[in-house]
Amino acid sequence: MCRVYNGEDYILTYYDMDSNPLGVNSAVSPTDGLYNFIIETASYSITEDFYIEIVGDNGSIFTYYFSYDNRCAINEVNSLIYLDRMGSWQSFNFQLKTYEKGQITREMYNQHVDGEVDNGEWIYGTAAMGNRTYNTNVSYSLDLNTNWMDQYNADRFQELLTSPQVFYNGYACTVEATSFENFRQRNKNLIKQSVTIKLALNTPING
Repeated sequence: MCRVYNGEDYILTYYDMDSNPLGVNSAVSPTDGLYNFIIETASYSITEDFYIEIVGDNGSIFTYYFSYDNRCAINEVNSLIYLDRMGSWQSFNFQLKTYEKGQITREMYNQHVDGEVDNGEWIYGTAAMGNRTYNTNVSYSLDLNTNWMDQYNADRFQELLTSPQVFYNGYACTVEATSFENFRQRNKNLIKQSVTIKLALNTPING
């Protein structure tokens, strides 16, 4: 997120760590205020550490550095997009095993059922239904696990847990954590975290 001004064009350029250009986005002319620039590595096949420069017509320059993670991953697509404390959208990858769970809730009532006497025995029909379900809800939750991380990403993970807006692969979700431990590398050399999320919309069930 950058502070931008009316009437100014801003160009975002990608560079490798040796300052060689990797790609250039089209110029944008946002309205006056704060603007989130989208960083898209796939469009330029970036597979290394890189940095970007956002240059405005008024001479303003914003520079941000990014580390490329090329470790082998069990899950290539699991990521959470979250709103950080400065108002920018950031992503956090969860490359290790993912576990999906479902929770079912039913609302029921007990209705009167007529029976009949057959050969001196009181019986009910095979389709008789005393406890009838009139509403069923299914909610999905996922346990996500990060790869090993450094101190910077451990601090970012704390921001993820406390973010008011989180999206899982494009779907709104809520983070279930109510407490956390912010690990420090001086106490724990290898840092790995996990989080449980729940999709914000329940799956519709036919009544």
